[in-house]
Amino acid sequence: MVKWMSKLGLLSALAFLFSFNGLATAAISWNEGTLQAVVDPSGNFYAYAPTVIEDGGTEHIYTCHNSEDGIIRDSVYYTQRVNGSITQTKEVLRHGEPGSWDSQNVCDTAVVGGKFLYNGITYDYAMFYLGNNLPCSCNNQIGVAFSNDLSADSWTKYPGPIVTYPLDGVSWGVGQQSATSVDGNGRVLLFYTLKDSTNAVKLMRVDANLHDMSSYTISSPMQLSNNGLVGIDGSPNNLDNIDIVYDSSRDRFYAITEMQPYPTDNPSYISVAEQIVSIPAIHIWNGGGTWRYEGKIDAGLTGSKRNHNAGIARTIWGGLPSFTSIRALFTKSCAGAECTSIPEWTYDVWSVDGSLSNDPAVVVNDGTVGTGTNQFNYSGNWHAGTQISAYGEDEHWSSEPGAYYTMIFAGQGFQLYGSRGSFFGIAAISVDGGPETMVDLYSGSYYRKDNVLLYTSPTLPSGNHTLKVRVTGTANLDSDNVYVSADRIEVTP
Repeated sequence: MVKWMSKLGLLSALAFLFSFNGLATAAISWNEGTLQAVVDPSGNFYAYAPTVIEDGGTEHIYTCHNSEDGIIRDSVYYTQRVNGSITQTKEVLRHGEPGSWDSQNVCDTAVVGGKFLYNGITYDYAMFYLGNNLPCSCNNQIGVAFSNDLSADSWTKYPGPIVTYPLDGVSWGVGQQSATSVDGNGRVLLFYTLKDSTNAVKLMRVDANLHDMSSYTISSPMQLSNNGLVGIDGSPNNLDNIDIVYDSSRDRFYAITEMQPYPTDNPSYISVAEQIVSIPAIHIWNGGGTWRYEGKIDAGLTGSKRNHNAGIARTIWGGLPSFTSIRALFTKSCAGAECTSIPEWTYDVWSVDGSLSNDPAVVVNDGTVGTGTNQFNYSGNWHAGTQISAYGEDEHWSSEPGAYYTMIFAGQGFQLYGSRGSFFGIAAISVDGGPETMVDLYSGSYYRKDNVLLYTSPTLPSGNHTLKVRVTGTANLDSDNVYVSADRIEVTP
């Protein structure tokens, strides 16, 4: 019987596994020379959604993979790489028997270390996996299997799902999970996607203690914040299909997540780009908070029009293997006219390494006014006043068509923060006199939202740049006005 835990553990529990070296900030600089194929099956086979455990020179890689040529039906495959060379590949988890909850597909693994007692045996490793019982994108639930060897030929399944969802044959359900250990003894933070019959996406977190499977406990689920997430078009984004790791040196959790909206051409059901974001650990435990953009994986980096179903390399406990670097693994696919058959046969897993810089972002408040570097230069009719929930408790705003502000900065990018609400309009954003990007600041909520990430620039060449934000005087048809606000800009050195 599952018992529901009413209280969360303390943040200090994570220190059992990860040593702190003082807090720092980070931003990712990708090394394009490290881009490489990792799992690339031939024929009508696919591999996607990697989980990667690093142990010295050995990589333990788990992917979703079909076991029969030309048949789309997911199993879990294991690939071992030693010093960059593949030494073995094999199926290690298969769908259940007819009538079982996971009789159709098993996929989307999350592997973590601990002590897990099941049927009289204490196991060192748990594998969380998605399973379903119909040949559809529906009825997904989360199960767990155990092993004492990361390269085992098979894993011992617990018979039923541990995170359930009503089986209506329509709703996507729960899955795409990620896990980090809390105490090394079977207690884990388990993250997963929840999609109902309307396909609304939520990223949930539970505190699960699986030390003894005869009396395991799972907390009530908590939805994680989407604050600070921005999509490809500058609109608010949701956490979706994520992988999460813990960084003790900064006391932050890093997540890799798909960027919306999805494309309109084939395949329209997978993402164009992935982004890595981070958030202070306190918000993973207690909710709320704002995610900070760290890096992006898109066609400009990979050369592929589809970059999806990604993971972050980790230790067996779910932490970053290095505090100075990060390794992302992601799935490539054909797109549009490139696809001569179904896109799935082109799914393969790639990786790229990046460095984590401790150079803090330069934060410029809207009240820093002038014509020099890192100063807001307002043109037209702008108002200034106190706004308690804004950064620095102050803000500028304008509804005059054609009013604008500029800021000269030195760096490789920036993040623009301001307000959204029912009376905000459309802002036009440009850099160095280039094309304008239109960002809709309307929010259906009656209450305004301040200190919100509105736009993240693409990576820019190092050097001096000029940002311009213009009041267009236009708005969403549902908006009551055309206001554009200025709150702060964070410059990436």
